[in-house]
Amino acid sequence: MLRKMNLPNKLTLVRIALITVFVILMYLPYRQDIMKWLALAVYLIACLTDMADGMIARKFHLITNFGKFMDPLADKLLVTAAMICLVDLKRLPVWAVIIIVAREFIISGVRLVAADNGIVIAASFWGKLKTVAQMAMTILMIANLERLQKVTTIIMWIAVILTVLSLVDYLYKNKAVLLEGSPHKSEREKLYETLLARKETMTTAESCTGGMLGEELTKQSGISEVYTGGFITYTNRQKEEMLSVPAEMLATEGAISRNVAEAMAKGAAERTGADLSLSVTGNAGPKAQEKKKLGLVYIGCTYHGETVSEEHHLKGAREAVRAQAVEKALLLANRMVMREENTQA
Repeated sequence: MLRKMNLPNKLTLVRIALITVFVILMYLPYRQDIMKWLALAVYLIACLTDMADGMIARKFHLITNFGKFMDPLADKLLVTAAMICLVDLKRLPVWAVIIIVAREFIISGVRLVAADNGIVIAASFWGKLKTVAQMAMTILMIANLERLQKVTTIIMWIAVILTVLSLVDYLYKNKAVLLEGSPHKSEREKLYETLLARKETMTTAESCTGGMLGEELTKQSGISEVYTGGFITYTNRQKEEMLSVPAEMLATEGAISRNVAEAMAKGAAERTGADLSLSVTGNAGPKAQEKKKLGLVYIGCTYHGETVSEEHHLKGAREAVRAQAVEKALLLANRMVMREENTQA
């Protein structure tokens, strides 16, 4: 099995194995003056594997489903095991562990809800600071140096305070995920209600989002009254055949371009006869395409024969870029339909 795994996955398994070694060293009944330093060394090595597997996976595009599942699990097992040992050895108060562990459970739950909606939530500044403080606290408590007891206590309080602050910050920034089930809901509802009131229809043409825009629209109850369906044109050939995007344009400018986004929107509108057409094309990663930067996305919108487009430079991993592209597309569509309403007024 190990032969089939990549290096980051193997490092994750090594980290899990080191947890057992660490716990044994913490509880060996002799020469604790030496064993505690060996336990600390094992703990530090395990922490280093956590840093290494993430860096290697991102740099060499070795991200796997196994890694997505096991890496955060291994991290939580390592930290939790260390804290439980420290509680049992009377070095860490139980209430502090309850706060730290509760925070991890709550955030894991929010991430699951977000993932179900196709949203990837990146780590925050406060979350990273919290991790550093917790690591420093754990290291000092494992070392258990008498002359540093006051410093250790201060670091523990800082870690607990940052744990609470990071949780509040996390919940506040992602409240839409919990309260609405989707951060796109308000824009989606607004677009649906406007088109429904005007008795108009819409369509979509997607490349890098691969159907995410259409999926987001179909979360709306009653959307079939305005949404005719969409095109997923992932290759240049599909863009040519399904949306009549000129082959010369694709050859000279590439699929990731403003003109292609506009041509996709026009083609979808012409094929379906929809009043509104939204298109998305870009480079979501993980590898660069057409020598264009990761996160470069073009969104096109045709409404009553008028076509506009926007260029966006989005940040984050692949799924984060795709989710942001959906949001930008809905925002552009609402601006287009509201602009016409204001012009008519």
